[in-house]
Amino acid sequence: MKKKIISILLSMTAAVAACSAAAFNTVAADDEIKDKSGFTYRINDKGNAVVTGFTNEATTSLKIPATLGGYTVTHVGDWAFEEFYNLKTVTMADTIVDLGIAAFENCYALQSIDFSDTLNHISVAAFENCRSLTKIILPDTVESIYSSVFDGCTNLREFHVPESLDYFSYNNFNTFSSCPYLEKITFGSKVSLQSYYNETEQAFSTSHMLYIPASVTEITCEEPFTFRNGFTDNGYASNYYFVIAGRKGTEAERFAKEQGIVFMELSDIAEAGDYAALGDVDASDAVDSSDASKILAAYAAIATGEKSPLTAAQSKAADVNLDGTVDSSDASSVLSYYAYAATSGGSAMPIAFYLGIL
Repeated sequence: MKKKIISILLSMTAAVAACSAAAFNTVAADDEIKDKSGFTYRINDKGNAVVTGFTNEATTSLKIPATLGGYTVTHVGDWAFEEFYNLKTVTMADTIVDLGIAAFENCYALQSIDFSDTLNHISVAAFENCRSLTKIILPDTVESIYSSVFDGCTNLREFHVPESLDYFSYNNFNTFSSCPYLEKITFGSKVSLQSYYNETEQAFSTSHMLYIPASVTEITCEEPFTFRNGFTDNGYASNYYFVIAGRKGTEAERFAKEQGIVFMELSDIAEAGDYAALGDVDASDAVDSSDASKILAAYAAIATGEKSPLTAAQSKAADVNLDGTVDSSDASSVLSYYAYAATSGGSAMPIAFYLGIL
C-alpha cells in the first residue's frame, strides 16, 4: 500500500512539474507564435501579446482581437502589416495601446481605420504611404505621435488632433507635407502640446513646429490652443515656442494669429511637400555638413558659369540667408548651425530661429 501511495505521489509530482514547465515556457517564450485565427504574436515582458503579423498577406480586412492565446493584445508590433497591399479596412480591439514602427506602412489600399479607444502611442512611419486614407480621427487617448506617421498619405482630406495629444515629434514639421489635398484639421478641446526634459539625455525634447499645407481651408479648436514648456525638479525650462509653418494668406496663418501662435511663412523658403526644414538640401531630416557641401558645389558651379546641380526646390532650401542666391555665405551659415546643433543635446532650435529669420 505504501509503495502504491508513493507511486501515485511521484506520478502526480511529475504531472505537476510537466504542466508547470509547459506553462513557464509559454509565458517566457519571446518567439513568434501562430494563432489559429491567422495572427502571429509574441509575448512581451509584461505578459501581454504583441501582434507581429497575419498569415494571409492578401487579406482585405483585419480585425485585431483583444486576446490571442489567452493573452491580452496591447501592441501592434514593428512592421507587423507592412506592405499588405490589398488591405482596405482595419478594426482594432480597445485593448491596444501602442502601434509600432511602420506597422501599416505601404498599405496602399487602406481606406478605413477603426482605432482602439485606449490607443496611446503611434510610432514612426506607422501609416506612411497609406495613400487611400482620406480621414484620420484619432481617439482622445493618443498622447504621442512620432515622425513620418502620415508621410505619403497623399489623399488625406481630414485629420483630427485629439485633446490628449502631448507630443508631436520635432520631425513632424513635415507631418502633412505630402498630404496635398488635406482640407480640414480639428483640434480637440484643451489641446496642449509640450516639451519635456529627457533625464537620460539631459536635454529638452522639443515638440514645437507643425507644418500645415495651403490646401487646408478649415482649422477649428474648441478651446484656446496652448504650448507648455517643460520643467524639471531643478527648475530648468525649455525656452522654445510652438510654431505653425505654412504659406502666407492661408488658413494656417489665420489660425496661428487667432491662437497667438508664431507663424513661420514658407513662401520664400519651401514649397509644400519639399523639405522638412530650411537648409536641409538633401532632404535627410537634418541640417548638417552634407547640406553645406551641396551648397558649396552649387556655388562653385554657378561661379564658373555652369548649371547648378540643385533642383529648384533644393535651391530654395539652400538659400538659408534668403537673399535670392546660393553662395558660400549660405554654406557658412549651415555649418555654423550644424556645429551648434551637434552640441545641443537634441534640443536644437530650428535653423530659422538660429539665423534670426524669426
